[in-house]
Amino acid sequence: MERLILASASPRRREILESLGIGFEAVSSGFEEAPPRGFQPREVSRFFAEEKAKAAARRLQLRGKKFPRLVLGADTTVLFCGEVYGKPKSLDEARSFLRKFRGNEQEVVTGLALLDSESGRMVSDFSVTSVKFKKMGDSEIELCLSKNEWRDAAGGYKIQGFSGCFVEKIDGEFSNVVGLPISKLYDMLKVQNFQFG
Repeated sequence: MERLILASASPRRREILESLGIGFEAVSSGFEEAPPRGFQPREVSRFFAEEKAKAAARRLQLRGKKFPRLVLGADTTVLFCGEVYGKPKSLDEARSFLRKFRGNEQEVVTGLALLDSESGRMVSDFSVTSVKFKKMGDSEIELCLSKNEWRDAAGGYKIQGFSGCFVEKIDGEFSNVVGLPISKLYDMLKVQNFQFG
């Protein structure tokens, strides 16, 4: 079976690929995320995913060793009131995110990019899932934060963890909120002629 390169250090993305039975090697892209100018909010994640895939491919090429031809980049952000929320930089920032989100609906956007390192062909897209939180009291927000799930999580929460207790409804693909929309990924792998099984 064909393998691919996952340009991400995310354990959640690794778990999803493993659950699908897709062989992969995880390689950190080393790409530094900085807010790009001139992009619509939903396009930011796709841009970051493309840059991560390209950065990982360059890093692997510098090694001078053979590696799987397809490089998968992924990036997740949360959109709320027209603003893009990435990973909080501190506990205080995570707290401010959750206070804004409580009782409200936000969009979780995951951008995917699949680079064929041999041909240079890139396909990319994004998936959107709406998530609505219950009205959380301050003590409930503090309880969420005490689980340390805010670390390395777009929007400061992990729906598959304790924070999921406060999700009232979702509209869209659950795996997208976790960080890797499997339906979208499957379609893109077919476009890039990935050999399944």
